[in-house]
Amino acid sequence: MSLRYKATFRVKDFLFTALWDEDGRLWHLTFGARPAGAFLNRLPKGYSFTEAPISFKKSLEKELLAYFSGQTKTPVYPTFLSGSSFEKRVWLALLEIPFGEIRTYTWLAQKIGSPKALRAVGRALSKNPLPILYPCHRIVAKSGLGGFSSGLEIKKKLLTIEGIHVNSLTF
Repeated sequence: MSLRYKATFRVKDFLFTALWDEDGRLWHLTFGARPAGAFLNRLPKGYSFTEAPISFKKSLEKELLAYFSGQTKTPVYPTFLSGSSFEKRVWLALLEIPFGEIRTYTWLAQKIGSPKALRAVGRALSKNPLPILYPCHRIVAKSGLGGFSSGLEIKKKLLTIEGIHVNSLTF
């Protein structure tokens, strides 16, 4: 594994922890104070990071700020997806959901050619290492918001930023 760099920073009301490789590709982006939780637990014991170069952090902050300010629909940033082939199919399909729109877990399962794999899709979404860039917050359940690895309050905020009125969603 070539992860090298880590930074924690704030953009708008959100605290992020980001992990990059030596080529500046983003591997993980986490909301909140817990730094990359389960992802870090999968790394070899004693694995350590150095502080990210300021250029990595500033360019990611710029992309996130543009998203939160409505200047860009989905941030574009060099990434590396680390996961199973199924998880990668799920995450890549998220890029097909337009800004300001939502889809269901059923839609996503059908989109990737696994219409009966709703629970597996949900698990893959919960492991999404790059939320916002791979917009899993745009997936909802037929009966409500569904889940979000960073918590429903953050999911609601992200949907609101995109102009989706969470309280008026009908299922």
